[in-house]
Amino acid sequence: MLTAKIPPSSPTQVICVEHLEYAYNKQAPSFVLPKWQIEKGQRIFLHGPSGAGKTTLLNLLAGILVPQQGTIHLLDKPFSTCRDSQRDKLRAQHIGVVFQQFNLIAHLSVLDNIRLAAYFAKQGKQADEHAFDLLHKLQLPDYIASQPASSLSIGQQQRVAIARALINAPELLLVDEPTSALDANARDAFMSLLLNLCEAHNTTVIFVSHDPQLASYFSQKVALQELVTIKEPNHVV
Repeated sequence: MLTAKIPPSSPTQVICVEHLEYAYNKQAPSFVLPKWQIEKGQRIFLHGPSGAGKTTLLNLLAGILVPQQGTIHLLDKPFSTCRDSQRDKLRAQHIGVVFQQFNLIAHLSVLDNIRLAAYFAKQGKQADEHAFDLLHKLQLPDYIASQPASSLSIGQQQRVAIARALINAPELLLVDEPTSALDANARDAFMSLLLNLCEAHNTTVIFVSHDPQLASYFSQKVALQELVTIKEPNHVV
C-alpha cells in the first residue's frame, strides 16, 4: 500500500537566540541575551533609549556581527556559527534590512541599488519586474528607477531602501530607526506603507526605535532592557 508523502512544514520559528554574548573589545561591556524566540509573522516594536544596544542586536540578528558566545538560528538553521560566506548567503536570501542611514550607493540608479540585493541572493531576471512592482506599491513613479540615489529626497530614499530590503521576499525584515529624519506626516505614511507590504507577504518584522509614538503600529512591544543585560568586563589589576 502506497502512502502519500507529506511535504515538510515550513519553520514557525524565524529566529532563535540562546546564551548570546557580544563585546566590541575586551575592555568594553558585554551585551548578554540569554534567550529570545521570534515566531513567523510576528511584528515586534523593539524600543529602548539611544545607546542601549538596539543597533548592536539588529546587527547580530542580521549576521553582520558574530557573537563571541551563544548561538543564533535562522529558520531552524545554524546562522551565527556558519562560515562568513554561508552566513552572507543566508542573509541575502532570508533577511531584509532597512538601515537608519539607508546605505544606498549614491552613484548607482535606484534600479541598480535594488538589483544588487537580488544579485547577492541569486535571483533571476524576474527581479526587475518585482522591483517595479514594489516601487509602484511604495507610490514611486517609474522614471525614478533610472535616477541616481543621490538625487532623491530623504522620503524617496527611504522607500527605495524598503524596496531593496523586500526584493527577495525575505522571511525576516529588520528595521533600524528609519523615521528619525522625517516629519510626522511622512513618518506615518512610511509606517503604513511598510506594514501593509509586510502584511501582504506575511513578513516577520523587528522594528527598532526610541520613538514611543510608533509603538501604536505594533501589537507586540518589547523593551530592550527586558531582553538583555550588560556585563562589565573583568579588569585584571
